[in-house]
Amino acid sequence: QCAQNILARHFGAVRYCEGNPNYVYASCEQGIMKSTDGGATWTMCSGMNYTSSYPGGGYATWSLAVKYDDPNTVLFAKGQTLYKTTNGGSSWSTISSTFGYVRDMDGLTGAANANIVIATVKNSATSNWPQVMRSTDFGSTWTTINGTASGIPASITGYTGALGMLAVSKGFPNSVWVELVLNNGTNSKTYGIYKSDDKGLTFRKLSSTQDLTDNYWQGEWNQAFAVSSTDSLIMAGGAYSTYVTKDGGKTWSGYGDMGKTKPHSD
Repeated sequence: QCAQNILARHFGAVRYCEGNPNYVYASCEQGIMKSTDGGATWTMCSGMNYTSSYPGGGYATWSLAVKYDDPNTVLFAKGQTLYKTTNGGSSWSTISSTFGYVRDMDGLTGAANANIVIATVKNSATSNWPQVMRSTDFGSTWTTINGTASGIPASITGYTGALGMLAVSKGFPNSVWVELVLNNGTNSKTYGIYKSDDKGLTFRKLSSTQDLTDNYWQGEWNQAFAVSSTDSLIMAGGAYSTYVTKDGGKTWSGYGDMGKTKPHSD
């Protein structure tokens, strides 16, 4: 047990600095929590502390990214605004107040990739289609990857946007995985899993047909997706239920029964 007597709820992301794993950050409705001892104890970052509004706060706090080689440099998405700190959370600068809703965000692993960040974004002002975005200066500027050349679709007939989930793996520093969840008018389902081996520049769709959302609109908001750090063929994802593949997505095993007694990702 840790972080006693901190008024915080509705956690969206937990990220640690791979170059210095004693530094861990967690986003929640009340702001950003920080640990400098590997998670044994926690404090609220002074520059992003809304515990006075507990149990309110009302902030959509899904995503964090911590720089591989600098535990004091962190990106944080709140609502449609993207923030960055370079002093461990004491103060934050606004990169963009109209960036879009960041559903998932992470930095690539390895010292050579320390400045590369990938994010999945929905900008409701222009389109609800999930955009895969890439930065090479740790969040200061961004490029949208979607399009024929990248392999990530910019639109698909018969589908509207839902969300995109990311996975990176410290065992495979140049690789990025994206689970694309789309709405077909009846429900939101996993449309496909895409993999990049060139640091998020181009992707190919894996031969996976498994729906990881449980077919109950869960893909709209509480999806989880991850890749093993030792075997790139092992992936896990789900919403109410948990699904695992050991052959790169060709076959999957399901665990759970719609969240009644088994793990439930939200």
